[in-house]
Amino acid sequence: MRIHGLIVALLLAATPCFGAPTNFECKFSNEASPNGLKPSNFALSFILDQNAGKAYMTGNAGSSEVQYVPNKYGITFIETTES
Repeated sequence: MRIHGLIVALLLAATPCFGAPTNFECKFSNEASPNGLKPSNFALSFILDQNAGKAYMTGNAGSSEVQYVPNKYGITFIETTES
């Protein structure tokens, strides 16, 4: 009975563990155009906060919220823009 009381006390006293946001840096060394492939030095940065359920694309002009879709291959980030 003491063990059950100890387990209950530990569970009640335990504090939740929150993970830190995860940073993703996507680098592209080639650019595709109607004229074919050419070398490129293009990068996109994302911050994923799974605890808040939010993701952001960051850059030199600030950041904007994007959607993220986890799948069996990784994570897809989607930026919605006005048409």
